[in-house]
Amino acid sequence: ESYKFLRKHILDNYTIIEIIDLGPNVFQGVTAEAIIIIISNEKKNNHKISIKSKKEDGFDNWNIKQDIFFDTFDNMFNIYLVGEVLTLTNKIKKHKVLENLYEVVSFGLNTKDNKRYFLETKKNSKWKKAVMGRDIDKWSIKSFGYVYYDDSVLTRKGDPSAFKKEKIIMQRIGSSLVASFDDEGLYCYNSTNMILQKDKDYNLRY
Repeated sequence: ESYKFLRKHILDNYTIIEIIDLGPNVFQGVTAEAIIIIISNEKKNNHKISIKSKKEDGFDNWNIKQDIFFDTFDNMFNIYLVGEVLTLTNKIKKHKVLENLYEVVSFGLNTKDNKRYFLETKKNSKWKKAVMGRDIDKWSIKSFGYVYYDDSVLTRKGDPSAFKKEKIIMQRIGSSLVASFDDEGLYCYNSTNMILQKDKDYNLRY
């Protein structure tokens, strides 16, 4: 959400020539995938972006229409919206399969200095059990810490009422789905998304 206005500005005024996906773990302690974006200041209509995605033995290559990003959530540059993935995404949007069952909350917390205010031990009641995106594994929460949840150090508060509910916590950035169920009321950093239940006839566990 922090960069949605920049992404919209790029789409409105520039041409994305190429996106190179270098994958995760390029930088130590960062779960987000590193990318290189090559942009031209000449705006072209009906342009297709060249995509290169790093694999163990080289790069996969494909093209994607730049205009697709006008229809993504917060104009995110989802380079995987091609083929069957794009077809499925369009069907979900058209038939509103999930919006009446679940709610996605993407407003997590952040502090001025996570090295000081996100620790392994709890000091007092203001320190809340919390997770970052890097703490989430497929089907399990592999680690956690305690965040000093006080207005004096928070740059983003997130939604405390959402934190306290049962939810599915997802890594916010990545090419694959990495998520786990939480029934402990974990506080979530802005490197995660939370899926909350809206329809009581459905269970998040299943």
